[in-house]
Amino acid sequence: DGSGYDFCGEIRRATNAPIIYLTCRDANEDIIRGLGAGGDDYITKPFDLGVLSARVYAQLRRSMNFGSPVVLEAGIIELPPMTINMRSGRVILEREEVQLAPKELQLLAFLAAHAGREYSPRDLLEAVWGDLPELDTGTVKKHISTLRKKLRLGEDSPFKIRCTRKKGYIFSKVIDRPEW
Repeated sequence: DGSGYDFCGEIRRATNAPIIYLTCRDANEDIIRGLGAGGDDYITKPFDLGVLSARVYAQLRRSMNFGSPVVLEAGIIELPPMTINMRSGRVILEREEVQLAPKELQLLAFLAAHAGREYSPRDLLEAVWGDLPELDTGTVKKHISTLRKKLRLGEDSPFKIRCTRKKGYIFSKVIDRPEW
């Protein structure tokens, strides 16, 4: 009982999930209105299924890698298939508990809560350790290495912590590329 633009606005107020318009309305004014209402992409008919699939994948990749995890309540971060509970100190990854030291837990929680964003070792020292002058960035490197091992962040892992060219770190969720 309304337009797609109104519906998009309603959805956008409730979530940051990707919204793709698929419509026969191809006037520039319609496209501008749809994107202005909160749409992430706008595809007009007729369309190629391969292009549609690629655009859906691109939106999912962005939302998984750069979207915010769900914070269920204070101190609990849900980033399926991982749950981080800061109150109990427990991390559940793919139905298995992962034992982390307190600073490893704090570092993981910070990175997961800011998934998709790059942080320098100095930024991480300040956020997790309070930028204690006696600590150097090697502390962060050591803790990142330990997290990678304990979380088994290898080829088949749903997450990764990668080092960038700028020598920063990015935590992200890995999604499989769909067949098209």
